[in-house]
Amino acid sequence: MQDKRTLVFIEVRSRKNLNFGHTLETVRLAKQKKLIKTAEYYLQHFPLSEGTGCRFDVLAISPLIKPNTIKNLITSQPYSTQVEWVKNAFSR
Repeated sequence: MQDKRTLVFIEVRSRKNLNFGHTLETVRLAKQKKLIKTAEYYLQHFPLSEGTGCRFDVLAISPLIKPNTIKNLITSQPYSTQVEWVKNAFSR
């Protein structure tokens, strides 16, 4: 994504439930290293123009309520979600 003079690499994560932690917690150090390596590969093939920077954002989509509640089972309605956008979530 381009944000003014910044090239933004975005990692999108989602979870159906939070039983094993928050969605943002899934972007651990190993995942960050993979994303940085991928971005470096991209930048070798498509160098940034002068005055352009880059950053890493994380977009996390998490449930607000547990999807297996009785209310949701009875009404068959999808559960509500929360979207969080963390700009400059990590750096190299």
